[in-house]
Order: sequence, then structure tokens, then C-alpha cells
Amino acid sequence: MTIVSRGQLARLSLSDAIRARLREQILAGELPMGQRLTEQGVAEAMGTSAGPVREAFASLTYEGLLMSLPNRGTFVSSVSEEEARGAYDIRQRVELYAFELAAGRLSSEINRELDELIEGLKAAAAKSDYPTMIGLDMRFHGIFYAQSGNPILAALWPLLEGTIRKFVSVAGPQYTRDFNEIAQRHVTLLANYRKGDMAAVAAELAQHGQDIWRNLRPHKGDVAARPKPGKAGQSSP
Repeated sequence: MTIVSRGQLARLSLSDAIRARLREQILAGELPMGQRLTEQGVAEAMGTSAGPVREAFASLTYEGLLMSLPNRGTFVSSVSEEEARGAYDIRQRVELYAFELAAGRLSSEINRELDELIEGLKAAAAKSDYPTMIGLDMRFHGIFYAQSGNPILAALWPLLEGTIRKFVSVAGPQYTRDFNEIAQRHVTLLANYRKGDMAAVAAELAQHGQDIWRNLRPHKGDVAARPKPGKAGQSSP
């Protein structure tokens, strides 16, 4: 039997940390779609070697957040409205199931985290800070997938979140909503869930999946173009 060495464990831990940092930068729009990334450039920026970065790149490519083009390099992937609609459609079909499975599984610590996320949503709404809101919103809903006890649902959420957050990070300026209302609806959703009113939860989750399309000003095609050849570390025009 092969035993993983301490050095390998440290390498895996570093790779996971790099992946988590790059993932958040991509989902928050700090690394825009179409931007070229290099292993060496990221390694230098993070003060590490290229090996853990290569592993992080492979994981993010599998998740669909990066794409590798032969003879061109690695780029932050784009997302189309059609892809985003598909992610929302899947989410709408499975999310109530995740909420139902998580019932009775939420520890006091998890419940405190949910309350903190709600307070964060309220504070961000008061500042009309939609980028922060979408991150908190995704963390809120992701908890129920993670706590469902179903490993398939837990693995599905990062894929859905990646597509949705990338789309929203670019489409956000076209999204016209009362942000205080969004925060309040999460308050109501959580209150109904804690009361065990799953009919009300189901109705609210159904509305969640449709809100962005009702309030998004019309636009066509990809929200970001496919990358064009450019220098490492620069966004494609």
C-alpha cells in the first residue's frame, strides 16, 4: 500500500489553497473571462512553485472555470446566457430536494453561519453592493447542498455556482432589482424553513430561479467573448 508522504500532503494543501483563491477571483470577476493565465505568472504572484499551480489549473479546468487551448494557453472560460439558463434550470429542479434533505442536519454552528450570511446580505443591500450580495447569496444556498448528506448534490453545487456567478458578475450591471427586497426574501425563506413550512420554501425557491430573467435587460450571446491571442496575464480585447 502506498502511503502519502508529508511532502505530498503539504503540496496538496497548497494546491487546494491556490485553487480556492483563483476560484474566488474568477467568480468575483477579479479575473475576467478571456484573461490568459500562466502557471509561472500565478506561481510568482503567490510565491510558490509551478507544480501546485498546475494542479490547481487542472482542477479548475475540470470544473469549467478555466479552459486550455492548444498552442495558445490557459484562459478564464466564458459563459453564455444559454449555459446560465441551463444551470438555473437544474438548480430549480434539485434545490428543494437539497433543502429537504438538510432538514434536521443543520448544527447550531451552521445556523449561526446562516444568520450571519443574512446580516451580510442586509448590509450589502443597504450599500447596493450587488457583487458582495451574490457571493453571500451563493454561500447561503450552497450550505443546504453541503449539508444534504448527499455527496452528488454536494459535488453538483460548485458546478452550478461557477456558471451562475460568472454570468452574474458580467450581467450584474444589467440587473435591475430592489436589493433590500432580495435580502428580505432570504430572511423569509430561512424563517419558513425553520418553521418547517416546505410549501412556502418551495414557492420561494421557484421564484429565486426566475427573478434574474425577469429583471435582466435583454442581451444576446456570450457575456464574454472567447479569448484571442494576447500576452500572458492580460485580458483579451
